[in-house]
Amino acid sequence: MGRDTRFDEFRSSKSGFLKFWLLQSISIWIIALPVMTGLIANDLKIVFPAILIWALGWIIESVADWQKFIFKNSGESGFIQTGLYSKVRHPNYLGEILVWIGIFWYVAPSFDGWMWWSIVSPLWVIILLIRVSGIPLIEKANINKYKSNPAFKNYVQRTWRLIPYFY
Repeated sequence: MGRDTRFDEFRSSKSGFLKFWLLQSISIWIIALPVMTGLIANDLKIVFPAILIWALGWIIESVADWQKFIFKNSGESGFIQTGLYSKVRHPNYLGEILVWIGIFWYVAPSFDGWMWWSIVSPLWVIILLIRVSGIPLIEKANINKYKSNPAFKNYVQRTWRLIPYFY
């Protein structure tokens, strides 16, 4: 589907490129902590609410990605504002956050001592997507791209960033 222009500034600098890939590597390790600690847990049990949160997140993220794929391939110009995107501007990120909360919740009852450090996984995902590389970069790019588009301004006013009626 082409390249992601949000990362163009990193490509032009070797140190920037290195920082970007180091952040990616560290992020993968941090995000996978609940999975890694769950693999060594002694008393892992089925946690149905966690499975439901994970499944809800997976469904939201999958549907949002599918809707965006269909929109981009439809030949329509502009920005997506249908389906899940009619309620929130970043439903795929909401789904991603729910997936990692669900995974953490699933393995957390078996944690002991140091394993609780795995809480940084869902917190890291939330911070990255809400404050660092997700929403801020996309919102900034979209504001610049659609600044003279009244439909976009209306869309931003009537939709939530991530969680309906909250944020």
